[in-house]
Amino acid sequence: MKTIKILTAIILVIFAVSCSKDDKTNACKISSVTINNDNAHKHTFQYDDQDRITEYFIPNGIRIKISYSGLTGTLEYRDPNVDTLYRSATLLFDSQGRLISYDEFVGSLRYYYIFKYNSEGYLNSTTQTLTGGIYNSYYRDTLIYTNGNLTQKVTRLSNNNVYRTINYTYGTDANSFWNFYWNGNTEPFSILSGYIFLYPLLGKHSTNLPTSIVSTEGTFVDNFSYNYLFDSNGKVTEYNELRSNSSSNSSTNYKLEYTCN
Repeated sequence: MKTIKILTAIILVIFAVSCSKDDKTNACKISSVTINNDNAHKHTFQYDDQDRITEYFIPNGIRIKISYSGLTGTLEYRDPNVDTLYRSATLLFDSQGRLISYDEFVGSLRYYYIFKYNSEGYLNSTTQTLTGGIYNSYYRDTLIYTNGNLTQKVTRLSNNNVYRTINYTYGTDANSFWNFYWNGNTEPFSILSGYIFLYPLLGKHSTNLPTSIVSTEGTFVDNFSYNYLFDSNGKVTEYNELRSNSSSNSSTNYKLEYTCN
């Protein structure tokens, strides 16, 4: 099955947090993430007055803008320098503000996603299709939770064969305010389109921070491990990702900054 290459390996997902344990009204949000101390790879974020993500920006990379109107929204993919619109997608939300569908046309191609949630509010099923031209691709993800944490995601094709299995392991550190997906193999849903930024809109996040992720696709196994640094209020200020597989080993550092109301 052919898929379109993901344009960026890391996309951070941001939720409102408490800046002070004693002042719950003083909300903090992640304003930037810098990868390997390189400002050319500094991801920045903007929000509306309801703390919803409205812009995701990487210098000389991409600019994603999201606007909201009732139960619908629009995601725009723009040039980061001159703000030229490349393409857009239509978003549909449920009454709780969770994304339930994503619909995007790129020429003759259509990328269509459906998201479903369990009774506890966690994303537990996604369906993604790519149709048009030579494409007729289909993924179905089933997400399994244990004690409030996403512990496994199984991706199947239209013939019901397993395409990829991802297993997540967690430590005791609380994931009290944010979520993120790590790369193209370990995001919480399969991506067919060239770039999307949806996870902030997909319901509740896991209770704890993960310490390791193992992605298995056929005989290829990709291993990821994580460690974190925190400030005095429990916000993650830095984390490291170690990746190993049969062809390579790598280490990536991420530094986070916040803005507080």
